[in-house]
Amino acid sequence: MNLKKRPISKWEKLAEEAITEAIRKDHIRGIATFHADKNGIYQLTPDGQKIYIQTNERTK
Repeated sequence: MNLKKRPISKWEKLAEEAITEAIRKDHIRGIATFHADKNGIYQLTPDGQKIYIQTNERTK
């Protein structure tokens, strides 16, 4: 997936900052969070370890 970069609005920037701060606070409290990248969905542990989640994909 190749998304073109576009300018983000001030509201999108505020949302991004709030989400980043919430993730940081969760990690401080020892709570893992979930994210996704080109390799799939992963659990990000407070120590920075990525644990990829195995998913079942539908076959065509």
